[in-house]
Amino acid sequence: MADPNTYFLPGYGISRSVIQSEIRYFCGPDAIVRPFTHKQQIQDLKIASKVFEERQA
Repeated sequence: MADPNTYFLPGYGISRSVIQSEIRYFCGPDAIVRPFTHKQQIQDLKIASKVFEERQA
């Protein structure tokens, strides 16, 4: 089995709720979220976070 990829993702502009609920969509079915880990399609995550936060307001 191959080693998993690890990515650093700065949290600015990305809602933790969005990253936790959509990480598998962006990074694959085995993706998990841990602080300071995983980076993939940052702009899409920021947009999804903005939409999420606007719905919560």
